[in-house]
Amino acid sequence: MTVLAVNDPPVIGGVRGRGQRGRRRRRVAAPERVRRRHRHRPGAAATTDGGTLRIANTGGANAQRGLGRRRRGERAGPRSERLLAGIGAGATIEVDDGGVSGFVAIGTVDGTEAGQAGNDLVITFNNQATNARVQILLRALSADVSSGSHHPRTTELTLNDGDANTAPDDAVTTATFSITGTPNPPVISNLDGDSVTAATGAVVAIDQGAAASVGDPDSANFDGGNLTVARTSGLAGDFSVSGSAGTGVSAGTTTGDADGTIAAADNIYVDGTDIGDVTTDGQGSNNLVITFDADATAARVATVIQALRYASTAAGSHTFDLTVTDAGSNAATSTAAGLTVAVDAVPVNTVPGAQTATDGQALALPGDLGSRTPTAPA
Repeated sequence: MTVLAVNDPPVIGGVRGRGQRGRRRRRVAAPERVRRRHRHRPGAAATTDGGTLRIANTGGANAQRGLGRRRRGERAGPRSERLLAGIGAGATIEVDDGGVSGFVAIGTVDGTEAGQAGNDLVITFNNQATNARVQILLRALSADVSSGSHHPRTTELTLNDGDANTAPDDAVTTATFSITGTPNPPVISNLDGDSVTAATGAVVAIDQGAAASVGDPDSANFDGGNLTVARTSGLAGDFSVSGSAGTGVSAGTTTGDADGTIAAADNIYVDGTDIGDVTTDGQGSNNLVITFDADATAARVATVIQALRYASTAAGSHTFDLTVTDAGSNAATSTAAGLTVAVDAVPVNTVPGAQTATDGQALALPGDLGSRTPTAPA
């Protein structure tokens, strides 16, 4: 008969069922803490020497892992500057627990399973991997949510304490947590606050100086998103674009018939490339909405904004909020850029008809021309 010492598995706290949120291409912290229940039985491990940490995606999109790095090796701890970087295959994991020794090597990243490009992350520990140091490592781990990955993904963390004297199930504990990517919104620059003045019926550009730009840190294109110009003043007028056919920005069913007039269901072309369709035409009191396809890059959307024109016969300040939404699902919308087109009132001719004047006497004219003194003929 063989008697084996009893080993308690590691206990991972603050992880199970936990959800994390982060911007796409932003890293979010993974687990919280790790401790071990010791009952002072023979065989209970004081370190995780020979043990492993495995973090695996079990559902949803993939994410990469990183941790705080300082000087050489992969480092974590209070003295690190927490500069996030991808964990490299075969890298040494070093932890600073605040002791006099500074950073201490506690393990090595697997040569293949290094947590990049959707692979699991596996770290094998040495005899310096105390509970406290493993806890510091876990708190320093982070996940990089890749571009376009918006949906929650479930991650499983498994910690093996490396105690060879026990059955595997007694040395392993597993916890799960989820990460949800929050998309970064597009950013519109050099447009908010633009104000132009127009004569009644005159066509003017809404982008003063044609300097508008659009950026998005995590969207290569705005497929399924839209450009919306919403009226906020209640005054009517018509939007158009400045190009025609395959030159500049034009609207139509084909490049051959495309011009500056915007109509519902028209395609929007940028130098002949179809980047989307007109959902709402921007005529009269309608808002303007253009729904994008995969060819709508940030640069082309900026070109559309620069090419937008507006005309109205309704005097007053026509105000608008312009926004860009970057995708069709789990999308992000930019902060609205406020615009104003001030349409001048049509001059009113109030000169009266024929008048009789007495030489040398003032004559009061009706209307708003005020009092005038006629000049006697020479």
